Amino acid sequence: MFRLPLHLATLVLALTVASGSVKLWGQDEGLSSQLIAIHDKWFKAFDNHDSDTMNMIETRNITIVMPNGYIARNFAPRKKTETQFEPDTKRTLSNVTVRQFGDSALLVGIVTTESPKEKSQSAETIAFVKVSGEWKIASAQWTDINKAK
Repeated sequence: MFRLPLHLATLVLALTVASGSVKLWGQDEGLSSQLIAIHDKWFKAFDNHDSDTMNMIETRNITIVMPNGYIARNFAPRKKTETQFEPDTKRTLSNVTVRQFGDSALLVGIVTTESPKEKSQSAETIAFVKVSGEWKIASAQWTDINKAK
């Protein structure tokens, strides 16, 4: 098996970090704030069933993995519907980590959803890609967090 000498491995790692393609220490707070704002706008549009805003935020071929394992793949803009969700739904994002890889970024965190009928928490991973200079959501996955019994 080929082994890269330690000094060469260190050089490769340093060049990768210097190029900005991988952030190992700390996060870019500006990017984190920007992606969190897009995330919040996306959920607000979802709760208000604002398909126009969701279409602007999502890539055309977004893939969404629901907590039950259902995979939704959209290949066309969302259509308008009259469906409204619980009007007093509040979502908060916590424990957020954002990592950028060139023109891609991952947002990982916990989203807490509270409404008059329920309170739930899900771990989520949102994949962003830069399209024509704008960050778009390309994929999302949620995993319900079960409360200890």
